[in-house]
Amino acid sequence: MNVLYIKVKNIKNEKSKNDIEKNKSGKTDKLFKIKEFFKWVFCIIDIEEIFNGYIAKIPIKRDNLSKIVNNIRNSIITNKIRKIINEKSIDGIVLSDEIKKNTEFMDKLLNKKSNNSNKNKSNISKVNYKKNLDCIIDEHNIAKHFIKQRNVFFINGNGLFKYIIYEILVYIINIQNRKAELEDVFIVANNIDEIILDNIIFLSTKFKNINIVSKNIEKYRYIEDIVYNNTGNNVILLNNKRKSLKRAKFIVNVDNSINELNEYLIYRKAIIINLNDEINNKDKSIIQDTKEHVNQDTTKKRKIVTLTGFEGIFVNSYEIDVNNRIKEFFKKYGLIYETSITILYESFLNKKENFSNMRSKIEDAGIIIKKLYGNNGIIDENEYKRVNLSDNEVKKRYWQIY
Repeated sequence: MNVLYIKVKNIKNEKSKNDIEKNKSGKTDKLFKIKEFFKWVFCIIDIEEIFNGYIAKIPIKRDNLSKIVNNIRNSIITNKIRKIINEKSIDGIVLSDEIKKNTEFMDKLLNKKSNNSNKNKSNISKVNYKKNLDCIIDEHNIAKHFIKQRNVFFINGNGLFKYIIYEILVYIINIQNRKAELEDVFIVANNIDEIILDNIIFLSTKFKNINIVSKNIEKYRYIEDIVYNNTGNNVILLNNKRKSLKRAKFIVNVDNSINELNEYLIYRKAIIINLNDEINNKDKSIIQDTKEHVNQDTTKKRKIVTLTGFEGIFVNSYEIDVNNRIKEFFKKYGLIYETSITILYESFLNKKENFSNMRSKIEDAGIIIKKLYGNNGIIDENEYKRVNLSDNEVKKRYWQIY
């Protein structure tokens, strides 16, 4: 994957060691300042090539300028970025947190129209916007975008979701003081692609039972043979809407909408790992997004009208950490503090590789889950413990408190 990392240019960090050494005379320092001034005036973007793509340093930080001047500059810079994307055959883009917080620049980058127009103009703007940049905007996790004729997406960190299901489950199970090898995992899917199939094979070696719950149960009978031939383990195929998930504590929702999940009788204290990012786009009446900008320690809050009678947990996103070797790589190129490790590490991987190679790299990076995010932001560890308690234990704790 050819990645473009876009960050705000910091002039203090741009001076080379040679410049600093020669600054005793003051001549090089003045020359450097003049050079950088002209770069800023003409909106020149510095490009640095790295092993998996390029770093673009853009000169946008000037708070004291008028809105008109900023708009003109932002238009020039975003047009140059689009040109770079096409010329360098960019596949994925990583934006620094500082850029994501710059609403005026983001509006230009995403071809977002002004909200000051009337309703008729607003509708036209939406059509033009979709025409130029067919995208789904998540204010916290910027999802896939398509710039002009090139398929280019903004890397949001959620691209690892399907590859780290095991780490997420183990993170939760450890907090609950349970053992993975004694737990059943239920995978709810209408369609099972190659990655999910590889996950089923892999997870069947880590947990007591893997249960596949699907409307298309007959279509996936062949999975029983594949898993058994690869691991010697059995998988269980289920399709009873009243019984399949009645006692399921750990559920992986691959592609079901909230309405589809509501057709099942689900254990009310289940933990549902929700891989279906399409929920944000298809079920507009079900989801309301909080519009806040990204920073390193927050993720998008999806406010989902949840399942009927459900008291459990939806896991919608995650934050990871990696070993020092990986961090040193990003530090070398000045990217470590620009955005989250989750986003940086996703940009590091080529997701066109097969599942086995991806898992090897994930294990080699020493990935651990730092925190998980649900419908209301960060999921507190006490929540995992709460859903792990039986009703009798809940009553006992209640009377101990009161």
